[in-house]
Amino acid sequence: MVKAYSSFQPSALQRLAERPLNQRLAVAIASDDEAAKAIVAQLVEDSGGRPFDLGSLRNASLMEIPGSFSSSDNLTLNAAFKQRLQVLGY
Repeated sequence: MVKAYSSFQPSALQRLAERPLNQRLAVAIASDDEAAKAIVAQLVEDSGGRPFDLGSLRNASLMEIPGSFSSSDNLTLNAAFKQRLQVLGY
């Protein structure tokens, strides 16, 4: 099981690939299955996003409202790393 893409409005997904690479949106991925996570990470890249590993499924709730990653329509990869450090400590 993998959780991803749940923190986006459909309009944000449409704009993913239109941005330069360093400004593309970070798409959080949570899973206990590393092989499945890798497949979803490739799908994220193929759709124009930047895969962002949020760790195991226990962190998936961070993508739900009012979680720290529940509104990430403007969250770049660098900003996502900073936010993950604040929230999860890594």
